[in-house]
Order: sequence, then structure tokens, then C-alpha cells
Amino acid sequence: MIGEHRFILEKYKGMQTRHTCPGCNKPKEFTRYIDTENQGVYLAENVGKCNRENKCGYHYTPSQFFEDIPGALHRIKDSDDLITVNTRYAPPESPPIQFLPEETMTRTLRAYDTNNFVKYLVNLFGKEKALDLAELYKLGTAEKFRNHGGNSVVFWQIDTLNRIRQAKVMAYNPHTGRRIKPGQQNICFMGKKILNDYEANLKQCLFGAHILTDRKNDNVGIVESEKTAVIMAGFMPDVVWLATGGKNGANWINRDVYGDLKGRNVVLYPDIGATEAWSEKAKMLATVCNYTVWDGLENMPDKETVNEGLDIADFVIRQQPSVPVTNDKPEAQETDPVLTKTPELTPQGCTNETYQTINGEITVLIGPNDYPLNWDLTADNIDSKSLPSKINTVKAMAEVNPSLTNLVQRFDHSLEGVFIIEV
Repeated sequence: MIGEHRFILEKYKGMQTRHTCPGCNKPKEFTRYIDTENQGVYLAENVGKCNRENKCGYHYTPSQFFEDIPGALHRIKDSDDLITVNTRYAPPESPPIQFLPEETMTRTLRAYDTNNFVKYLVNLFGKEKALDLAELYKLGTAEKFRNHGGNSVVFWQIDTLNRIRQAKVMAYNPHTGRRIKPGQQNICFMGKKILNDYEANLKQCLFGAHILTDRKNDNVGIVESEKTAVIMAGFMPDVVWLATGGKNGANWINRDVYGDLKGRNVVLYPDIGATEAWSEKAKMLATVCNYTVWDGLENMPDKETVNEGLDIADFVIRQQPSVPVTNDKPEAQETDPVLTKTPELTPQGCTNETYQTINGEITVLIGPNDYPLNWDLTADNIDSKSLPSKINTVKAMAEVNPSLTNLVQRFDHSLEGVFIIEV
């Protein structure tokens, strides 16, 4: 019988005394056993206890170790010589994923005239398209976080099998489309409360994932916020727009989440300032899909614009003419989402340039940093040889605007030809 107090768990003396658990592989969670009669030498590297008792439960005692390896007690002066073995530990089975009841979601798919986010969509797109977007993304209405005389929006996370993973309630200003000022309570996840089970095993998915099921051949755009995904779907409906729910939201770098993108062509649109981080994290997507990371926002020359923390939807909206809120089908929806008609007055910092084509002259509005802010895509047979050289500085515009891609393909040019795509 081994001395009862000879082998003890090492006392905490900083994080250097905590190790990676051999059971759950969590770093800094494993306490090893030491030999008090041998200058505190460690036993084998897997003899110890995980601090995560409920979620892991790994505990391999010295008695069990010496029982499994007869003779090991005589070799502990050099712990590196001890054999690492453990036939006793079996990690606990993960509880099954739980889902939210469909009837709960269904009850929220109403009262859009009081939903502040949907009100903003109406101002942006008109009532008909706004309601189409609400139906596409299953937007819900909740009385929580009431503000400006209206209700909050529920962003339901629905997976590719139409199972409801989570409910995220958020408060928006109906006039600006911005979230209520930070510092005020304006966002919460309601899944566990809906189930009345705060130990429920809920696993998030990408917002909008359910749309992938019926649109197997469409390209995919991934953004951070749910709001941005919905807005971009209004401007570019041929793309399936998904959202992570934040820079690290939905644990989107987990294979269980990004596996839904298998076989897809994907473009990621990080918020300004997050491009480097997303580019690094996105590398693992290469195992399931073709992807690129759009960095167009990082090239904005206006420092004030950079400080605003823009995303791709902000960029697109700023290119739109004013939208009359009383018009259910505003004229702006017949323009291109990024390359809009040339305004009557040239905006500050922009220039109008005229170029000769087969069908006559076309006028291009060149914005800051040589970005083309408009293009007359109604003209057929544009002479590719006369395209302005400044257009060659455009970065990833083809990903932003499918019609621009079509223009390139019309003349049998590669994307590295007339339009240089840098991703």
C-alpha cells in the first residue's frame, strides 16, 4: 500500500503548475501528482486531475497508475522514464444537442409594423422587399428592449436541417439602423430561457444557414452581423448571405459550423479592422470550400470612415441615392447595388471621366482611391480596349458586384486582366 500522503496534487504556484489535460486537451486545467519524498518530482505526465470536473472528469490517481504498471514505483526518481498509460479513463459522452421548438419561433413571425429593424428595412428597400427579407431569414419580433416606440428583432439561428439552434434578440434604431448605444442592454440570447433549462446543450450555427439547403449552387458571402447579412441579401439576392454574429461568433472556426460550406464558393467580408484576423482564421475553410477574403474596406483613404468601424453593408448603402420611405418599390432598387447611377452633382473628392466605347461615350464617376462608383451596365458590346486604366486599381469589386464580373466575362477576360482582383 502506497503511503497515503506521499503522492499529492501539486499546489498552485502560478499557471506554470497547471498543464494540458490528457482527457479534454484543455490547456492550464490539469494538476499533476508529485512525490513529496523525492523533491516533488512529477509522476508520469498523465497522472493527475482535471479541474473541469463536470465537463471532463479526468482523474488518474497514483494508486491506479502503480496498479496498472507494476514496478513503476521503483523508477520514479526520473519521472521521464515512467510509462504514460491509462486504460481507466473514458471521456464523458457529450450530451445531445438540444433545439428550440418551432412553434416558439413561429409565434414571433409577425407584428412587423412594430419591429424596429424591419421598419429600417422598409425605409431602405420598401415594404414589399422588406417583408420578403423578413420571411427569408425568419425574422422575429420581441417586446424585449422596446425603444423608439417599437420592438426588437429576433435573429433565429436555423441550421441546414431546419432545426432551430438559438434565438438572438437585438434592439435597433428604426431610423438609422444602428444598434442602441453601447452601455444600454440591447442584446441577449434567449435559447436556454425558451427551453427553461440553463444547462441545455445548445450549439450555434451560422445565421442564415437554412437558406443554403435550397440554394446549393449559389455563391456564399459571410459577414459578421446578422443585420449586414439581411441588408446585403436585399442588394445582392443572388448570393446566400450568412453571418457569424460577431468576429468570433457562433464559433465559426469550428468544423461543425463551417462544415456547412462544403463545396461552396465563399467570400468573407470582415468588418473594417478585422481583415487580418479573419484571413488567418479562415485558412481552415480551405479544407471544405473555395474562399477569398475581401479587404476593400481596409483601403478606404478617409480616416474618419475607418474609425466608424464600417462593414460591407455600410459601404454599399453609402453608394445609394436617397430612398423615399413612402415608396414601396423605390427607384433605387433598379440601380446596381454598388455601382449606382452618376449623381447630377459630382461628390466632393470624385471626378467624372468620359470614355469612348463601341456604342458611344460612357461616363465613369471615379471616387477616392480611384474606385469607380458607377458604370453604365446597360450598354452592350463595350469596347474592352477603351476601358480606363484607373479601373485596374479596383480591389475585389467583382466579389462585391456580380454584374461587374459578368462585364469581365463578356469580353473573355480573366479577373486578373482588365480588373485586378487582389484578395
